[in-house]
Amino acid sequence: MAVKQDRILIVDDNATLRALLKNMFKDKYKVLEAKNGKEALQIILQEYKSIAIIMLDVMMPVMDGLSTLRILKEKRVLNRIPVALITSEGSADIEKEGYELGAADVIRKPFDNHIVIQRVKNLVELYVYKNRLEDVVRQQTKRIERMNDRFVEVMCSMVEEKEESPQHITNIKKYTEQIANKLCELYPETPLDEKQIRLIVKGSVLHDIGKMAIEDSLLKKTTNLSRDEREQFYSHTTKGSEMVREMADIQDEEYFKVCHDICRYHHERYDGRGYPEGLKGEDIPLSAQIVGLADAYDKLTSDNVRRRAYGNKEAIQMIVDGECGEFSPQLLECFTQLRDVLV
Repeated sequence: MAVKQDRILIVDDNATLRALLKNMFKDKYKVLEAKNGKEALQIILQEYKSIAIIMLDVMMPVMDGLSTLRILKEKRVLNRIPVALITSEGSADIEKEGYELGAADVIRKPFDNHIVIQRVKNLVELYVYKNRLEDVVRQQTKRIERMNDRFVEVMCSMVEEKEESPQHITNIKKYTEQIANKLCELYPETPLDEKQIRLIVKGSVLHDIGKMAIEDSLLKKTTNLSRDEREQFYSHTTKGSEMVREMADIQDEEYFKVCHDICRYHHERYDGRGYPEGLKGEDIPLSAQIVGLADAYDKLTSDNVRRRAYGNKEAIQMIVDGECGEFSPQLLECFTQLRDVLV
């Protein structure tokens, strides 16, 4: 249940002005009071969801109005709660700075009670409408994202069926997340945050989407591939990145970049002996390095048309020994530390 926004916060060091404003709004709101910006920030922290509007004086001790407004902007409070800045006559520069910092309105002293009441009413109604609209858009966006994610997973499950590896998508997401989190734990300087890890895990399911363009007979061939067949097989990386590029206009730009890099580069190897471009070392996007390692492990520990699955310990040793191509030392350290949970 949504919290009712039925409070007005009056911030002013002048007790008389606070009393005047309190009396003005007492029939409409529950009135909260603060003598300076510091007190106001403490109240906002506790009452954030229930505050309909903040009336903020400029000139105050301890923390003035503009300093307070600056902090509210940094903390994104102004996205949800309007601030009416209270100033004296002849303070045009202050008004300008107040608007630049995100004040929704500036009210000059001395003021007319009826005008102030109407301006506050208008601001609150505007923000109620704005916030509701943003909430609806946010919910619809999440719904569309869930539909897109489901569509992608269905497409990728078709790739699984082509290769007869029913758990590959589930496994690749799990291993990718475990490796990425361990990398950040062991190497705090790693340029990944929680959001980026989520995007990599989400994008990992698309790594083999290019195999949709590869003939089933080639993917399921039980004998060694010829040179031409290998080239066709290797092309799933470029075909996959091309498919993702076609979806670029309906995807978040950062997510598109991650998906593109994963599709195209997850078979590149640290020593430059991978494909399709022979990238070397840290020229390989980190997202692709992580998914490439997860993919190599799952392929070894899953049955396929050419062989039975290897056991956990044997597969790990094969990767460490470079039998699946070379991976970065940091990723291999993370990988070996995960040996007991990679099942």
